[in-house]
Amino acid sequence: MEQTVEANEAQPELSGVRGWLLTLALLLMVVMPLVAVLGLIGAWESVAGSPALRTSVIAATAVELALAAFAAYAGWALHQLRTNAVRIAKAYFIVTLVLGVLGLGAAVLATLAQTDAPDRALFGMLRGPAAIAGLRQILLSAVCLAYLQRSKRVRSTYPRA
Repeated sequence: MEQTVEANEAQPELSGVRGWLLTLALLLMVVMPLVAVLGLIGAWESVAGSPALRTSVIAATAVELALAAFAAYAGWALHQLRTNAVRIAKAYFIVTLVLGVLGLGAAVLATLAQTDAPDRALFGMLRGPAAIAGLRQILLSAVCLAYLQRSKRVRSTYPRA
């Protein structure tokens, strides 16, 4: 505990939710839930004419809303300096990293197993964005996990992280 106090006294500008840490908290609290909601609106519009895909979109909606709530909670915890805030944020990014890998894998498998389904054009249209979303999610999660692990501000602000 003494080392933490000394570190804070030596570099007080590194303590507190500012800079990249504030950006990360806002990304989690505001941007991620907003992106999820906008993505869901787009997904529902895409399947409006395809009853075969509605069940999948309903499941995806439940998962996306849960992830949006998880992101908002993680960002709020970081902003409010909660004791386990860094663990919560890391858990969120690990979940999204795994989901990104699974999503990318599903897009690759869908490409390899092209079927002659009646909704083939719609499946083809959704596959490209799914792969891009998976790659984006993997990259974002990896960068944020690295930041939470290596940041001096994070270590200084959340000494028990």
